[in-house]
Amino acid sequence: MHALARYIETVAKDVRKLCLAEPRCVHVKAPCYILGDIHGNFADLVAFEKALWRIGPNLSPANFLMLGDYVDRGAHSVEVVAYLFAQKLMCPSKFKLLRGNHETRIQNSHSGYNPCFRDSCEKHFGKEVGDSVWESVNLVFDALPLAAVVDHNIFCVHGGIPSPSVLRKHGEYGSASLIAEINKIPRDLPQPDPSVGGDPLAWDLMWNDPAPSNFHTLSPSKGRHTALQQNHVADPTVQFLRRYNFSHLVRAHEVRKTGFQVSPWGVCWGG
Repeated sequence: MHALARYIETVAKDVRKLCLAEPRCVHVKAPCYILGDIHGNFADLVAFEKALWRIGPNLSPANFLMLGDYVDRGAHSVEVVAYLFAQKLMCPSKFKLLRGNHETRIQNSHSGYNPCFRDSCEKHFGKEVGDSVWESVNLVFDALPLAAVVDHNIFCVHGGIPSPSVLRKHGEYGSASLIAEINKIPRDLPQPDPSVGGDPLAWDLMWNDPAPSNFHTLSPSKGRHTALQQNHVADPTVQFLRRYNFSHLVRAHEVRKTGFQVSPWGVCWGG
């Protein structure tokens, strides 16, 4: 287990270098498989492999886009991270990993998740080595891209579209202006929460859900999402797609027991 821990740390260091070299909004060509929250469910990840890249990503004609939330809740967060990082290292141009709201230290060390990623690391490797693995993986999470565009047409993100107050600060017309603003987000972002000096655009891309405009929430430290306070229903999403010349929005983040849901505000993958 000590050797495995060192292997994960070494791979994580190399994957972090790859992610730091990528833009905050990556471009992906079709055909592309888009997969939502894994949340430590290694069995589902293996099922995806058998169905979609049985001969390996390098030999597959498709690209692969993961929408974030790789850890917490499931029993095998360490295995999921090790697998995804290895695939990214072997196929950096074909395997794209976006950042979800659980790819932050405050979330993946939260005792309310059973288990949280930090607890999983300590269970596998012990307190000292486990915390070292947890930190090395979070250094990769700090550098993950925050959005993707498939064929210059389909906007993909973990959380959702930015709040109106944030969008007003980031250009008026066309996808190029939005992508340019996303790419201005720091490539290394340990703390995205704007309430403690983070980036509002990054925070919305990671957290936002469609919800009624009067929906009230608490802070993440109390178990809910501050970014939901200015969230969106169908009409603002349609306006977003028209404003930035996208045909579709594909997002994750909200719970679906199986499969995906097509709604007025986009395609949502289940976690």
